[in-house]
Amino acid sequence: MASKTKICIKVYFNPTNFPIAAGIAEKMKKRRGGLQLFTQKKHGLAGQQVANTDGIGRALKAALWAWDKNEASRLEKAAEFARREENLRKEREDAERAGLI
Repeated sequence: MASKTKICIKVYFNPTNFPIAAGIAEKMKKRRGGLQLFTQKKHGLAGQQVANTDGIGRALKAALWAWDKNEASRLEKAAEFARREENLRKEREDAERAGLI
């Protein structure tokens, strides 16, 4: 029986990748535009900041589901490219045998 509790997965970004992830989340419309990357820590000393991760988890989840949903079409396209490549190889071999190349 499946449990209805949520499972938390922690994802760590280094300081150079965090702004990139936030920008991607904004482009995906999963994070409000213009949010500060770091905010003052509640009850913290002056200058203590925490990362503002609003929307990044939603963006990661949406990207994961989109990847899973479109996997079949990606595999079909890859198979089609492989077939085209094989046909072109055969045509080239035939042309070489005929002395056209």
